[in-house]
Amino acid sequence: MIAKDMPTFQSFELPKWEVITPHTQHRLLIKSMLVQQEEALKSSSLSTTKMLDLINKTVYDCLDSREAPFDTVDGFMKNLTLADREALIYGLIVSSYGEEQDFNVTCNACSKNFTEKASLTQNVDIKLYEDKDPILKKKVDVTLPVSKYTVQLQMPTLWDEYVFANSRGVSPDVLRKADDYLVVKQLNMPAVVDPKKPDEVKMLAVNNIFEIYSYMRNMSPRDRKTIYSAWKENFGEYGLKIVVGTVCPHCGNRSDMYISMINELFRLSQ
Repeated sequence: MIAKDMPTFQSFELPKWEVITPHTQHRLLIKSMLVQQEEALKSSSLSTTKMLDLINKTVYDCLDSREAPFDTVDGFMKNLTLADREALIYGLIVSSYGEEQDFNVTCNACSKNFTEKASLTQNVDIKLYEDKDPILKKKVDVTLPVSKYTVQLQMPTLWDEYVFANSRGVSPDVLRKADDYLVVKQLNMPAVVDPKKPDEVKMLAVNNIFEIYSYMRNMSPRDRKTIYSAWKENFGEYGLKIVVGTVCPHCGNRSDMYISMINELFRLSQ
């Protein structure tokens, strides 16, 4: 068949889902993945760092439009939080695979496996940040009870996660705990700068995420708990949560299953 005899195939529109990002309040349309994007997720045996890069790229490429500040990948990462990405992945899953999914469940009472069919949209709970001050500009200073250090808390962005993930010395295990350290934007530590003047103490500011992580590992658990309490009090628990109620057909045990959107995306793409 020569080129001029080729039929003109009817085009089609990919399914889309509108998402309101819970922290930054952007209304974004996200369209279904293509098979080639799904295959990239399916065939990826990647490091944690490269996996995050792939997820960010997949979500960014599936935005229906890329107006400022999302006209570049850097702008995308600098203007969205981790909870915002979770909400966008939720929209990506619904637009790509539909609202109803089959979940593989292991009963926590009898340890038997079964499948639970549930709707993502009927089991989603989204709590939006609605304070007048933008959450990305909000900063909170906290004095720690044991070390007497002060920390400045600020909502981390995808860019902060990217910088931390690509820091030298960050292992996959450390990266999985990144949320614990990314919330600290600045660590202020009293130090004697001049050994000849031991009574002169100055506050040194540490801004590098990996250095903050290194210092925080040697803090008292009480200091760490103070940071978490201040974080929860000032930044709340905004974001998306999906909880699916399950009933074991073998023993009748009822339980709730919390669904991670990143894990669900990789599960469905396999």
